[in-house]
Amino acid sequence: VRIQEIPSSSFLYKAVNSVDLGDAVQFVKAPEGMMPFEALEAGLADIAVVPELTTRTAEFEAHAQDYRYLPLGFQRMAMAYAAGNPFLAGKSISCADLDGITAIITDTGYFDFWTRMIHEIIGEDVNLTTRLKLVLDNESELSRAQLGNDVYFCNYERTAKAFENREDIVVVDCLGDTKLRFPCGILYRVDRCDEAMV
Repeated sequence: VRIQEIPSSSFLYKAVNSVDLGDAVQFVKAPEGMMPFEALEAGLADIAVVPELTTRTAEFEAHAQDYRYLPLGFQRMAMAYAAGNPFLAGKSISCADLDGITAIITDTGYFDFWTRMIHEIIGEDVNLTTRLKLVLDNESELSRAQLGNDVYFCNYERTAKAFENREDIVVVDCLGDTKLRFPCGILYRVDRCDEAMV
């Protein structure tokens, strides 16, 4: 069974790596920018860990009858912003405070996904825009980033680690009563029902 590699920032990473999966399981890496569902469709993986939002897209719905999704839990997210951001500094931030703010996304392949995910969490009525900023391509560049009046969303572990030594950056995992998290689960093809999959 080929499982698409799980990012170390995923809430499932430690759980999966603490289990002896034996020789029946092989972790595979999909090409950069390829979404997990696309890796399954291309036959590169048999199982992928995906956000539940993936199963509510037009791309997936065209093939939904061929897949089964099993919910597993929530991936914790974070938002980072400059401590001196004139729109956010010095207050307890709610989703509505992001109206008119720009969120930067650093991955071309996942730009549309993160845009949808952010809007789903903060609400479609909040006029937050997203823009691509490729300069934040790795952890080192991210840790030196100047956010200005923008905000940055990503997995909590990655964000907290990147900015842990930055007193000028604030990292939060909730906006008012809204926790920054999204549901995830396992996605696999229903026609894969051999002994190893069961």
